[in-house]
Order: sequence, then C-alpha cells, then structure tokens
Amino acid sequence: HWEKATGQTINADLAGNLKTLRARCAYEASNNPIVEGMIHSHATDIVGRDGPTLDVLSESEEFNEAVESLWRDWWNPGPLSGLPKPDIAGLLSGPDLLRQCVWLWWTKGEHVVQLTSETESPRDQVALRIQSIDPDRLDTDPQYAGDPRVALGVRRTQAGRPVQYYVTDLNEFGPFAMIGYEYTAYPADEIIHQFEAVEPGQVRGIPWLSSSLQTIAELRDYDKQVLDAARAAAALGVVWWTIHPDAQYYEINETTDVERNKQWTGPPGWQPTLIDPKQPAAQYVEFRTERLRELGRGRSIPLMKILLGSERHNFASARMDNQNYQRACEAIQSWTERLTLNRLLATFLRELILLTRNNRFVLPPRPDKIPVQWHWPTQPHVDPLKEANAQRIRLENGTLSFASACADEGTDEDRVIASRARSAKKLATAGLPPVPTAQPAAGPRIEDDGMDDDESAGEPDERAIADNG
Repeated sequence: HWEKATGQTINADLAGNLKTLRARCAYEASNNPIVEGMIHSHATDIVGRDGPTLDVLSESEEFNEAVESLWRDWWNPGPLSGLPKPDIAGLLSGPDLLRQCVWLWWTKGEHVVQLTSETESPRDQVALRIQSIDPDRLDTDPQYAGDPRVALGVRRTQAGRPVQYYVTDLNEFGPFAMIGYEYTAYPADEIIHQFEAVEPGQVRGIPWLSSSLQTIAELRDYDKQVLDAARAAAALGVVWWTIHPDAQYYEINETTDVERNKQWTGPPGWQPTLIDPKQPAAQYVEFRTERLRELGRGRSIPLMKILLGSERHNFASARMDNQNYQRACEAIQSWTERLTLNRLLATFLRELILLTRNNRFVLPPRPDKIPVQWHWPTQPHVDPLKEANAQRIRLENGTLSFASACADEGTDEDRVIASRARSAKKLATAGLPPVPTAQPAAGPRIEDDGMDDDESAGEPDERAIADNG
C-alpha cells in the first residue's frame, strides 16, 4: 500500500508525476458527468452570476465612485457599452475568467495569468489586458535544466521568491495551436500564478481532483462489475433442476431453446427455475453515495452538492452541510482576492491614475490610503424567510452594510439605488404611493418557538406567524 511513498520533497514528486496527474484529472473532468457537474457547480457557487463587485472605501467619495465605475466597465462591460473585455482575445469577461480558473484548479492545480496590454486600445481607455496561459505551457527551458534556481519552469531566488517564468510558445498549425519548443522568459511582475501551497517551498500546484482519482477508478470498476453481473444473471434465463431419484439423466451442458408465448414440457422429473439477477444489490446506492462523498471532501463539498439532490437530508442537516460548504467557498474567495484580484486592481489603478480624457485626468486626486473590499454573491439560503429577517436585523443594528446586502443578492448598491430612484420617479409621476422601504414595526417576525428545524422540516413557523397577525 505504501510502495509509492518516496519521502521526496513535494517539488520532486510533482516533477515526476504532475503531467500524468493533470492528464488523468482532465480526462475525468471531461468524461465523468458527476465530476464535470461538481466542478461547474463549485465554480458557480464561488463566482456567482456576475462575480465579485468592488467597493472602494477611501475618504474621497468622488474618487471611490470613479474607480468603482471604471473597474466595473473594464472587468465586466455591459453588452451595449461597446467596451472591450479584459481577456486579450476579447472573448471572456472577468467573471468568465474566474470560472475558468476554478476549472483549472481542479484539473491543473493552478492558474497562470500574464498581465499584458492591448496595443490598439484607444488612448483614453485602459489598455491592461489578461492573457490566460495553459499551466502545461509553464515548463523548464532545457537550457536551464541543471540550474538549481529553476524548478518546474520557475526561476526563484535563494529565499524562494519567483523572478522568472518560462513559458513555451505556441506553434500555429492550421486551426490548431500546438505547444512548441521555444521558450519565453516572463518577469514575475507580469505573471499572476495562483496555486495552493500545501508545503513550504512548493513551486507548482497539485490538481484538486488528484486525491479522488483512485476513488473514481474504483467506482467505475464497481459499476462495470455490477452491470456485468446483472447482465450475466439475466442472460441465464431458465435453469432446470431436480431432486427426484428416478429422473432421467440429463447432460449438464445441454441446452433447450424456449420460445416466448408457448408452453413446453421438460424432461421427466426436472423442474424449471427462473434466475433472479438480484443486481444491483440492496446496498448498492448507499455504498456508491458514500464513495461519491469522497470526491468533494477535500474542498468541503457536501454530498447533496455533488449529486444535486437533498432527498436524504432533513432541513437541519442540509443547512449544516451548506453552512460548512459556504465557509469553504468564502475561504477560496478570500484567497483569490489576495493572490489575483488585488494584484489586478493594483495594476489597473496604476494605469488609471495616468489616464487622461480631453486633456484632463480621469480620476480625481488620489487619497493617501485606498482601502477596498470585495463583495461576492452568496448562495441562496435554505429558508429565505428566516434569512431575510436576519438580514433585516443586521441592517437595523448596523452590522451589515447596504453594499454587502446588495452583493448577497448578486448586484451592487449603485445599481440598486439607481433602480429605486427610477422606480420612485415613475410612481410619483403616475400618482401612486412609493414602494415601502422598511418593515413596519407591527409586521410579522419569525421568533424562536423552541422547535428544532427537524420538526419544522424547513416550513415557516405557522404559530409564530399567527401570533403576529
């Protein structure tokens, strides 16, 4: 069982097995519907519909609104804005690139992004662009194969800080792009390389799906064997047997053709028995679901998210599983902020500060400190009524900002405020009362009635609603 435990450093293990791990993970993600669906669902839960929104919190409100608006136009331009997408190829928006990153984490263990610029961009527009690089192209240039400072395509200082990345060029061959043998060395300040460093000194990422490969292979073999057993048993058809001492001798390997919808007589003393396949076994589903649980355990993905079914959960267990899963997603979101989004924003802001239109700087004077906050969309709550009441309470006592509440709903405060202003103007023009903006003091509130969530089974508390009118 432990014959492959070499005791080498993680970089040595990756150097010998990384390409194989990636090939196997990519194969499973593309050919196994459960794995593919799990990765896509995970990307949706992390990125959401439109990705994170930026909230600048400096002392200058004018500066904050300008940066937020310009970032939004660059990161995820609207369909009628006419602005280019941040992808250098012009195909992907910022949220699309983040979803692609999630896929790469599962199959390749990392994402590699080059910060480049669009040479044909208008002078009054931000020229910063994102070039997503296939991690397979990051490799050691053969001329540096013996260099102790180069490992797995990354040149590092003695302290371990990356200074150069060696990326193979693409050779165009008709409609296909193939990895060639020429390398380009990019300085570290042009590359964003995000991977989960599980050990000190680690240079490259480990595909998240790699720890589940053995489980996936065993499950595939198990399903194949169960299906084969069911087919074999069903194909046996009718078996003749006897315990009569005077029964005529019958060759064991001899067969008799039995036609459908006809009655036949068999040998004297012999009785026909129809084989019961009994496949899959009674514990087949339970065993298989327990093994499938292993696929998401490394990322705290519960079984109900892997199978997209909660028929085996009650309300309390589903809520607990989802809360743990939500915390894991938030940790990945924060990790992405630190390693990718903040780096992108800093590069974007450096160019934005120098940008001019009509001989005037686009941004107002820069404050001394520019704190920022990213708001990610959250998953829908299992009980929307209780969550809405909890959100209202947090808004009332000041522990939740309006911007965060809007981000939880997949939008941002600027859009909500503009939409509410338009609605109020239209209602006033039509002579209609304004839309209520707050919960009336005497309105219904959901209070704790002492019942467990298992008892309520996820339904609203009827007694609490009745007591409050």
